Amino acid sequence: MKIKTLLLIFAVFCLLAPSGLAQTVETKVKSQPDAPLQIIRAECPSVPGEGIRCKVSVQIPPTGLWTAYGLKWKLTLKGGETLTSYPGGDVNLWTSSAGVSFTPGTVLERESGPFFMDIQSAEVELEFAVPAVGEVWGDTLSRSYIRMMSLRSGREMAMNYLRSIYKKEGTEGVLKALGIR
Repeated sequence: MKIKTLLLIFAVFCLLAPSGLAQTVETKVKSQPDAPLQIIRAECPSVPGEGIRCKVSVQIPPTGLWTAYGLKWKLTLKGGETLTSYPGGDVNLWTSSAGVSFTPGTVLERESGPFFMDIQSAEVELEFAVPAVGEVWGDTLSRSYIRMMSLRSGREMAMNYLRSIYKKEGTEGVLKALGIR
């Protein structure tokens, strides 16, 4: 009798466990018809012990060349409090160091988190998009945009410095400047 009871409890647990393991937080995409890049899908699955990881799919337009974009998540907690998250700085759309590049019309996947909070709902929007040539679309006063651009200018200054050393002293001079030799 005890074995049958244990088997019945195990069977009930197996049937109910999947519904309790992976839950999804209500997720919305803020409508931005004038945005140059479009968010086509967003979801925030929750896995106990691993937190909530929000995922978004951004479609690159078939025209124009965009070098980076930023996202803004508005998270509403079950108590009604709202938090704003600005994931990652520079989402570079140029060819990566691994040799992978995007093609216009491509859908890029991006993940944020984990968030270890009791989130009721989430809303995502495109905060800014940086073109290769022309004006930036979106909020150029946001902290994430300013941080990204300052990091880019810092990298540019460092590269210019290393180029000047290379012109004067060659590879050995660059290695010495980097503290490698």
